[in-house]
Amino acid sequence: MTIKELVNTAFKSPSVSLGTLGQQNNNTPGQWYQNGINTESQTVLPATFKNEGGGTSPVTPGQADFATRIRVNFSNIPAGVTLSLPVTICSASTCTGTQTSYANATTGGDTGSFSIAASAITLTSSGAVTYQVNGQNGGAIDTFVVPVTMTYTYTPPSTPNVGTILVSATYAPTTAEVTAANTTAGIPRFADTSVLTPIATIAACQTDLLFTFLTNQAGFDTGFEIANTSTDPFGTAAQNGTCTLNWYGTGPAAGTATTTPSVASGGYYVNLVSSVAAGFQGYMIAVCNFQFGHGFAFITDGYGQPGRGLSQGYLASVIPTPGVQNAKGGTAAVRNASDSSLTANPGGGEGLNQ
Repeated sequence: MTIKELVNTAFKSPSVSLGTLGQQNNNTPGQWYQNGINTESQTVLPATFKNEGGGTSPVTPGQADFATRIRVNFSNIPAGVTLSLPVTICSASTCTGTQTSYANATTGGDTGSFSIAASAITLTSSGAVTYQVNGQNGGAIDTFVVPVTMTYTYTPPSTPNVGTILVSATYAPTTAEVTAANTTAGIPRFADTSVLTPIATIAACQTDLLFTFLTNQAGFDTGFEIANTSTDPFGTAAQNGTCTLNWYGTGPAAGTATTTPSVASGGYYVNLVSSVAAGFQGYMIAVCNFQFGHGFAFITDGYGQPGRGLSQGYLASVIPTPGVQNAKGGTAAVRNASDSSLTANPGGGEGLNQ
């Protein structure tokens, strides 16, 4: 993600004491930037006035508690997923140490602490990381690049959890942090007008198959087959997994689900409705935990038997699985089954009726 100021003095450096750095005292209203001091405090008045008790005030009027702070907020991090962020951000994804404009993560943040390991900040659940601007260029628009690395280890059948990670950024601290228990959230304070936006989606590698009509009523039975075609001559990554058969219609199995044994890559699952959902009639959606699944169904009233001979076969439809990026890079409500190992064609793959 990228954080960019809209005017060249929006990001301000740490406050400086009066008369330091060879600069003029920053104590004249309206002269803060002309004096070459672009600090969060701007104008700072000497603390020479008396307080109510007759002594000199310990407060320096106009003094900020720290430089510009930017808080990056993360929400809805799925269980089993770790996000990593750098301790220092600058105008490039990798800081070289020579940049004028940079920001460093603060020790504890403004809304809670975070973990730092091997010079990287890690988050495993919803949280925030606060960066403080410690170097800026008042004569140019400063841009900070925040590379976010997402890691997880797949452990069948459901780790990590699926979900869309959301992110936003705001100046910090915010007025929302001022509570009865925390009346000193920092000066200055800002209103949080940020909006959480999707940054990444984790979805299961699945194929969803629609069998539009299956029956084991009125003397009919239906045979159906699910093939795992992730083994092919194109270099596709081999996958395997179970299929959950969801039955919708009439009969004892309606409204229930059946889980098949694991279907190996290059293998298939075959069964009869009379064996797995006796007395059922309706449609079935098979959610298979592998990509490139295909299905076939064959309805018959006893083909070849005396007085019989009705039969019909059809291919199952591949229907989109919700929640993955579409082919043009946008976030879509649905996706086509696609091979994650073929990165040259993100979002492409099989569509309905294929």
